[in-house]
Amino acid sequence: MGQSDYAPQEYGLGAVLNPQPDDVSAHKAVEHRIARTFRTERRIAEHLDSLDLPESSVITDTVYGFGVLAATDRPKVFVIPSDPDFTELLNDPVANGIKYLLAVPPIGRGASDALNLRYPTLYDTGAEVATLELEIPNDGDGQPDWRLYRVNEPA
Repeated sequence: MGQSDYAPQEYGLGAVLNPQPDDVSAHKAVEHRIARTFRTERRIAEHLDSLDLPESSVITDTVYGFGVLAATDRPKVFVIPSDPDFTELLNDPVANGIKYLLAVPPIGRGASDALNLRYPTLYDTGAEVATLELEIPNDGDGQPDWRLYRVNEPA
């Protein structure tokens, strides 16, 4: 637990259990960054919960999205890879009533994210299926910045 490489979340507990607010060392800064992990995902969940969306209206992968799913009060709003209709809804979000795509950068673990595999330019451009609505910088350690895309209305 004392080494950030082997137990990053546990290591970050040092910032919670022994805050030392006057300590500005690099060691304490790392502890604080780790302790903030998943705070951004909780804020995303709160935002999406506040929109009062219908069931199955936000698609995300659980590669990184598990933190958002764990924090939401409305898990049925989300479509995730374990849902039997995930592929069908992802392949044609416009026709299937999907309102939002919650995306991470296609780098690192994000390269295996189903949204990035289906729409390689989603994170950068919306892949011509969606329009950027919100960019969410992440303040957690080792967590990606998020982009929330609103699915384009049918023509």
